[in-house]
Amino acid sequence: MTEPNLELLIKPDELVFSGLKAGTVHSAKLTLKNIGNIPVTVPERVTPNVQEPDFLANRLLNVIRRETDEDPMVVLGAFVKDLRAFVTTQETLTLKGGGKLLKPDSSISLTLDITVPKTRQPLQYIEGDCNILSESVFYIIGP
Repeated sequence: MTEPNLELLIKPDELVFSGLKAGTVHSAKLTLKNIGNIPVTVPERVTPNVQEPDFLANRLLNVIRRETDEDPMVVLGAFVKDLRAFVTTQETLTLKGGGKLLKPDSSISLTLDITVPKTRQPLQYIEGDCNILSESVFYIIGP
């Protein structure tokens, strides 16, 4: 009996764009191939990965240091507000072509759209990555 094996290959796995104007959408065509022996459903949504390992802990510590109110609900509210502010400065990712079953030894064409946030400072680079199932795609957007 063959053991189930989830193995995928995505090409390209590194993307480079230029143009940091707020609201700019950068698109890339990707090919996802199932080289394993089990079918998988390709996701319809992807999110940028946070690069900082202790992201939530550091954000919470910053809020606790900043917030003088002792009420835990006030601190929690400030923490959620801080997270929302962070999210609005992040790029938005859209995956077109997902939501389908990918059988073994077959491929699917996808389009990854990356939208520059309206709150991004000019001349800043955007570096990030996202996961599409078990595969990562790295991207950089420069001026």
